[in-house]
Amino acid sequence: MKNLFENWRGFLKEGNFVIPTINKPILFIYDFDETIAQSTGFIIATHKETGEELKITTQEEYDELKITDKYDFDFSNLALITDPTEIIPITKQLRKDIKNPNAQILILTARAGDVQDEIHLYLESIKIDSSDVIIIGCSGCDKGEFVERMIEHSPEIKTIVFYDDSQENVRNLLRSKNTLSDKLETFKIVDVSDPENWKLL
Repeated sequence: MKNLFENWRGFLKEGNFVIPTINKPILFIYDFDETIAQSTGFIIATHKETGEELKITTQEEYDELKITDKYDFDFSNLALITDPTEIIPITKQLRKDIKNPNAQILILTARAGDVQDEIHLYLESIKIDSSDVIIIGCSGCDKGEFVERMIEHSPEIKTIVFYDDSQENVRNLLRSKNTLSDKLETFKIVDVSDPENWKLL
């Protein structure tokens, strides 16, 4: 599979983020885990004071622990996608969005930064053409902050639609929606924690 970096128009690195430069007016952003697919991967949470380790297997568990600011998180197990199951209502929408000639697709995942090839292979395995899909791993990042920085580098973007199941990510994105209200014509946040009953925020 060809390296996606060859297809990117450009990217800038700021801190722990790789910020792509997007030259299309519409940007569709998808989370991966429990949005596009469910898998058997896990995260190790280590209590900062006691050293106690917990194995986290769901987004809800991660959100609950992260908000306490008492744990460090090891995402290394998520470098591989194990036993993935397609979440069909979401991938149906992804297939539709990919066909939009005025849009860029970005998958922004909490997995480590070296997961791009794994996700490309998975998408190809379920017959989704990922050749022009940008995939970024930003383990532990604030997705709202990521979007804000990206808009600084890509003023051509006028519309963002963000699909995510994490309630923490949704909260951060709602904050950024207010921050970017004068820079975007449309910023839709789609809570897909229930894949059959999406919430548009």
